[in-house]
Amino acid sequence: MIYNALDVARYVINYSNHINSPISNLQLQKIMYYIQAAFLVEKDQRCFHEEILNWTYGPVVDKVYREFRTFGYSPIPKQEEYINIGYHKESSRIKIEKKKFDENIFCNSDKKLIQQIVDIYSNMEPFDLVNKTHSEDPWRKTKQNDVISIEDIKSYYTDNINKLYGQGEN
Repeated sequence: MIYNALDVARYVINYSNHINSPISNLQLQKIMYYIQAAFLVEKDQRCFHEEILNWTYGPVVDKVYREFRTFGYSPIPKQEEYINIGYHKESSRIKIEKKKFDENIFCNSDKKLIQQIVDIYSNMEPFDLVNKTHSEDPWRKTKQNDVISIEDIKSYYTDNINKLYGQGEN
C-alpha cells in the first residue's frame, strides 16, 4: 500500500515520542526521505505518493514541512488528532473536520520498516542529518528546489545499502 505522506509523518512523530526521542521538523524531513528510500529498496515501491524536493537543508516533503513548520526547531508533540480541510462538491463549501489519527492504517511490516528507520535516525542531531543527505548523490545531483527522482533514490541506496542503514558511517 502507498500512504499519504502526512499519515506517515504522524506515525513517525508518534513513534519518536513513544521511544522518548521526539524529533523536530528538520529531522522529520530527513527521516521521511530515508523511509521512502527504505521502501524503494526493500519493497520495490514508494511509501508515500508525495515528491521529495531538494531544499537548502536537504530533502523535504513540502506538504509535511508546511504542516509542521510552526514547531520550528522544537520537538513535535504526539499527533492524536488533526484538522482535515476538504471541499464538499454538492454544497460548494469548504468542509473542516477534526480527525483522530489511526496508526492501524499501516500494515505491521510497514510499521516495522518505518520504525527501523526512525530508530536509526531519530537520535542524530538535525544538522548531522543535513550533512549526511548533502553528502549523498540523490540530493547532490539534484538542482535546488527540483524533485529528487525516485529512480535516483532507489538506485543509489540499492547500491549503497550501508548508507541507508547507517552502517560503517563516521
